Amino acid sequence: MKRFVRLPMVLEMKDFPGHRWVGIDVRKTPLPDWCLNLCLLHQNLVDAVVVSDPQGIGGVKLEFRKDHGLTGAQRARVRWDPTTVSLHLSPAEIETWVKLFLEYYRDGIAAQEQLELQAPPVDAAAKVAFVTVRLAD
Repeated sequence: MKRFVRLPMVLEMKDFPGHRWVGIDVRKTPLPDWCLNLCLLHQNLVDAVVVSDPQGIGGVKLEFRKDHGLTGAQRARVRWDPTTVSLHLSPAEIETWVKLFLEYYRDGIAAQEQLELQAPPVDAAAKVAFVTVRLAD
């Protein structure tokens, strides 16, 4: 089951030779919903969380999936579709995100300003993704 949420996050995307950058600004307003959805994904209660932003990247949705096939140093993979950027995260990476965002929610201040992630493509012909998740105070 996919969970579709519309959160006031800022989603950005820029193309560069050989890779694509995806920026996500997580603000305090949607933080409870964001934390809940990450926890649902972490606990395997949903297959994916699909986020859209009304002022975001031209109607493109950002999908987060848990990928049990990623192990060890593999943190993520990306799949590019015309309307969806699908970020497949390892179980360990999702656990890291859950901990960071729950602490941000609890304390009202982020332990770090951003998460950075390099995700090779699922399709070998596609571009690598560099993902930056910024925590806005």
